Amino acid sequence: MKRNNIEEVRKLLRVFERSINNNLKEETSCCGVTLPQCHVLMELYEKNGLSVIELSDILGLDKSTLSRTVDSLVKEEMVSREINPDDRRFMQIKMTEKGKAKTDFINNSANKFYQSIIDKVPEDHLPIFIRCLKIFTKALQDESSFSACCEKNK
Repeated sequence: MKRNNIEEVRKLLRVFERSINNNLKEETSCCGVTLPQCHVLMELYEKNGLSVIELSDILGLDKSTLSRTVDSLVKEEMVSREINPDDRRFMQIKMTEKGKAKTDFINNSANKFYQSIIDKVPEDHLPIFIRCLKIFTKALQDESSFSACCEKNK
């Protein structure tokens, strides 16, 4: 890829990242949870009964950060910790009814917000947009961290 294309992609991504971060702050704070709490709730909503280790792997958070986030959700009675019946050494984190209600509210709010954005994408471009977003997201997930890249290029 030519240097000017790379720089254009980087510039667009900076704008994209700022826009997403600003909107996510508003999106989740209006729902009364932090962004890490929101991500835990979303994962549990899809796959109820995950261990801290599984959640840590999915979210890419260290176990201590995740444990603090889960602790706060337990205190708010949105999730519970239960001993895994298959392996008593592991605790499962499960969503409570209060957590499900909060996640439903977040999902409904986020769906309305993103629908207003998606409505601005021409309908015939939407499948292409979604396909490109999937490809780009996968490429980001497959790439090693940016800090590791910086270390190699010192």
